[in-house]
Amino acid sequence: MPSHRELYIGLMSGTSLDGIDSVLVDFSNGRFRLIHCRHQAFPEELKATLTELIVANRPPDSLIAKTTSRKLADCYVDAINKLLKLTADSKEHIAKHDIVAIGNHGQTIYHQPPLSIQIDDGQHIADQTGIAVINQFRQADLAIGGQGAPLVPAFHREIFSAPNKFVAVVNIGGIANITELPVTGNVSGFDTGPGNTLMDCWIQQAHGLEFDRNGEWASGGTVRPQLLNAMLADPWFCKDPPKSTGREYFNRLWVERMLAKCDTIDDPQDIQATLCEVTAMSISKALQRSNDPPHEAYICGGGAHNKYLMKRLQQLSPATNLMASEVRGIPADWVEACAFAWLARAHHNGIVGNIPEVTGAAKPCVLGTTHIPRKLT
Repeated sequence: MPSHRELYIGLMSGTSLDGIDSVLVDFSNGRFRLIHCRHQAFPEELKATLTELIVANRPPDSLIAKTTSRKLADCYVDAINKLLKLTADSKEHIAKHDIVAIGNHGQTIYHQPPLSIQIDDGQHIADQTGIAVINQFRQADLAIGGQGAPLVPAFHREIFSAPNKFVAVVNIGGIANITELPVTGNVSGFDTGPGNTLMDCWIQQAHGLEFDRNGEWASGGTVRPQLLNAMLADPWFCKDPPKSTGREYFNRLWVERMLAKCDTIDDPQDIQATLCEVTAMSISKALQRSNDPPHEAYICGGGAHNKYLMKRLQQLSPATNLMASEVRGIPADWVEACAFAWLARAHHNGIVGNIPEVTGAAKPCVLGTTHIPRKLT
């Protein structure tokens, strides 16, 4: 394989806790090409532990964090090896030594800037795979006054910007975030609030399902105005950017607090419909915060598959044409993992990875920490 090819792996396990997204990306000659992608679910025991750590909403005990980090790292190693097997079985003929580095977001278990904790054990991953690992992308931004999030707008700018057209990128994972890419002026971006996390949590509690497929359950319910207003009155929604959040804030306990403020709602389906409306309205508010909203918005993340949510979001945002990110070359499920492959490349080449206007950091900086594989005896 020609040595000039720039191959990177990107790993993402986000707030939805559905598992690990892994991608292999070629950035050769200044271009972007997604070669392979793969999803791997978390073992149930690990998922339960991660959920407990997040919902606790406090920095974890050091021993528990270390033990969980190692278990999580082993899952990342397994995901990487299986991604590489896909590559070995294909016509690409890519060997492990052809890959420059792995960019790994890690699993966020606490995010209250100026403190944000992502666990993953990057050195163990590097040692076990034999590939350099770049992780802890948030810390440099946090150290200079930033939120450490969202981190993907720099990648969005690289891939989704359009000449003479104001566009936005909306990622609807567990938490939703938006990147605004104007024709002139600064890029902006921030978390808009809950994406899928509250809907997933509620249907899991009510029916034991992982998610509301196509939003079918929500679509059959009735939005309850009293509950909707109570939720949207949460002070977090009124904050000006830069802002970021996570499951440590928007979770089942948050829903229960909101329900306690309202008259009894006997139908859990109505609660699901209202939670979907909260997501749609908070994203729509972000899209329409300027007098001249984006012409187009590219939707990515798991929420892009929720047909009812997409219908409501388009109805609430008539001035913006919503379309899947796939029209710009990246299927909705893989945008964030690709972003961390890009951030790894940026770190390796000394390229700035944050956007201060987005995170609130004092200045631009290179993001990430490198772990070089050690020879294991």
